[in-house]
Amino acid sequence: MESNFLRFGDFIIVQQEYVGGYVAAQGFTMPRCFLQKQPDESLKYMTNFRNLVFEIQPRLTYDAYKDLKKFEKLRGTSSRKNSMGKGAYSSINGDATGGKLKKKMSTTGEREMLTRLKLLQQRAQSEAELNQRMRAAKAGDYVTYGSELQLMHVDSNSY
Repeated sequence: MESNFLRFGDFIIVQQEYVGGYVAAQGFTMPRCFLQKQPDESLKYMTNFRNLVFEIQPRLTYDAYKDLKKFEKLRGTSSRKNSMGKGAYSSINGDATGGKLKKKMSTTGEREMLTRLKLLQQRAQSEAELNQRMRAAKAGDYVTYGSELQLMHVDSNSY
C-alpha cells in the first residue's frame, strides 16, 4: 500500500515554489547544488531530470574520514617542508580505508606518523561500516518531525 509519508530511502525532487524551480546538482562535474528554474508543466520534458533526484538518508558520521583526510594533507605538506627530506612518505596506494604506505622508516617520528595513519585508516573503515549499518537499519522507516537526515544526490552519490 502506498503511503503519503516520507521514508528513509525514498527518492525525491525538491521544488522551490517562490522562484519556480528545482534543487539540482550535476554531480561529479560540479559538486554544489543550485536552483534550476523550470515551470511545473515542462518538468516531464526536461532532458536532465536525473540532476534533480535525491535520496533521503539518515544523518551519517564523517569525523574519522575528515580526520584521516586532514592528517594526509598535513603529512603531505610537512614531509616536503621538514627535515625528513623529500620522499619520506612517497604515496598511498589504494583508498582511504585499506591503502598501503610506501615509506622510508628511519626515525621514530616517521614510525609514529605511520602508526597514526594506520589508526586513522582503521577508524575511517569502522565509520564507513557503521554508516552502512545505519542506512540499512533506517531503510523504510518513516521520516518524522525532528529526524536528522541528509539528501544524497542519486546520480553522483554525493551528499
